[in-house]
Amino acid sequence: MANFAAEAIARLQAVQVGHELGLKQVIIERDSLTLIKKVQNPKRDRSEIGPFIFDIKNQKAGFHECQFQHINRSPNITTHNLASEGLKMGKKYIHCSWVRW
Repeated sequence: MANFAAEAIARLQAVQVGHELGLKQVIIERDSLTLIKKVQNPKRDRSEIGPFIFDIKNQKAGFHECQFQHINRSPNITTHNLASEGLKMGKKYIHCSWVRW
């Protein structure tokens, strides 16, 4: 469950950064299809990460358009490796695969 929580927190941070940048349209691409389905589902998520999903849904409402899209992990391998190395070095940061405006 820790991986899902980390993914949910990263999605929430990506949405928050979009707001901070004043973006009106964002597309957030990730390889966690389960998390994307949870965010897109209009029903309340009752899992352990439900509060994060709730926050993401509330935050995304502030955009004209906010899409969560699934990408395969294979093209995302470089990003995964960079994130892993950053964690090993104790770096704290977020990752948005793409920000389009």
